[in-house]
Amino acid sequence: MRGSNCQGITGARFRGAVGLGITEWRVIAMLGIEPDTTAQWVAEVVKLDTSAVSRALKSLAASGHVIAQEIGTGGRQSTWQLTDFGMEAHRRILAIALANELARIEGIPLADLGICQRVLRQMLRNLAALES
Repeated sequence: MRGSNCQGITGARFRGAVGLGITEWRVIAMLGIEPDTTAQWVAEVVKLDTSAVSRALKSLAASGHVIAQEIGTGGRQSTWQLTDFGMEAHRRILAIALANELARIEGIPLADLGICQRVLRQMLRNLAALES
């Protein structure tokens, strides 16, 4: 299965459950972990373009999933947090995401999963070294 196909299947399930796509889910997931976070920090942590995060936040605010709190005096920066509606969407999508993950690893021995995790972590460290 190609990565884009995997995202397509997951995205379709998210859209069907709560009407949100992958980008919105990634933003909601981040705010579920770190409320009162800036768009720039969300973009850095979830590895998305800042403009994509800003578009997602605008859409999520319009749909009532998130609210902004201005910081500073210029009104140019805000922190974001989930509303109760956003927290419910987070709970529902998290259940779908975990079920998808379990389905993807079904039949793989735990020892093999451990090796895979170690390899992927090393690859991420190598990527970070290339970026610096």
